[in-house]
Amino acid sequence: MQQQKGGRRRGSRVTRADVAKLAGVSTATVSYVLNNTNKVPEPTATRVLDAAKQLRYRPNQIARSLVTNESKQLAIVLNNIANPIYSDLILGFENDAIQHGYFVNICTGNRNVDDYFDNFASRGLDGLFIEVLPYKYHTEKLSELLDADIRMVVFGNIGIDLKTISCLETDYIDAMAQAVEHLSGLGHERIVHVSGLDEAHSFDRRIDGYLRAMAKTVPRAEPVVIAPQENLLTSIDDGYELTRRLLSTRRSFTAVICTNDLMAIGAMRALTDQGRRVPQDVSVVGIDNAYVSQLCSPTLTTLATDYRALGSRAFQMLYGDLTTDTKGFYLNRASLITRESTGPVR
Repeated sequence: MQQQKGGRRRGSRVTRADVAKLAGVSTATVSYVLNNTNKVPEPTATRVLDAAKQLRYRPNQIARSLVTNESKQLAIVLNNIANPIYSDLILGFENDAIQHGYFVNICTGNRNVDDYFDNFASRGLDGLFIEVLPYKYHTEKLSELLDADIRMVVFGNIGIDLKTISCLETDYIDAMAQAVEHLSGLGHERIVHVSGLDEAHSFDRRIDGYLRAMAKTVPRAEPVVIAPQENLLTSIDDGYELTRRLLSTRRSFTAVICTNDLMAIGAMRALTDQGRRVPQDVSVVGIDNAYVSQLCSPTLTTLATDYRALGSRAFQMLYGDLTTDTKGFYLNRASLITRESTGPVR
């Protein structure tokens, strides 16, 4: 059988001993270099790295985890990967994770989330970013994950103990205030919230924010929430169907604020199908600033979040917990982007 330089037989698994032999150092020195301990002089470290590259050496992560008690694996659990905002959220999280030597498992939210959590505990993941909202899982599962020494960052207003778990939340009280104030400034008072959430879902504060903003900004107007009877409905089709339900009530309104951009696009389609012009007859506001908000016609006024930066923030919070046992809370503020879908009341 042929041998490569360094005495290793072609086709066999490369080991640290092979790297050490080719570089002319001990296996301990190879370990120091590959673990970035800064205990090895630079010329020696360069020689080790060159040998590892020449032999195409890949560390055995399973063996490493047995020694370090770290799997170097994380996971993101998403609510619905079909929403385009998640590509930026994943990129922001994963890019930072890779720079720190972590592999990221992406869970799309298409299965029972409790099953995901049970699986994570058995696989020994180091940490999780739980973006999915807790109507899809039992919050007591978080305690089980903590017992398995899995660190977490969760998204949403779920009333968790911030001494044990880090949390990210978007300030929907402020976001809805911005939306209502923008529409009020254009002369709108009969403003409806087409919600993908029912009012029982307190972990997301969009409905609460809308009701507060209406009471403060247009106190003479009656707030109206069109919401699903159960579950979370946030797709384009959901926005379309809920807006059709609004139209069927024969209620007079001049503006709509939707749970997200996808629902807003569906709402605009439903309005157009019923002969309502946007924004001449009805103004429409979305939330997220997903890339599709700039591609639809008319382009969509929306409350923007930098999801790539938010994903990066989630990783940094998780990394702080993993390395220094630091827990944190971050309140994300959305910013209004005015486009073609809103205009003066007529």
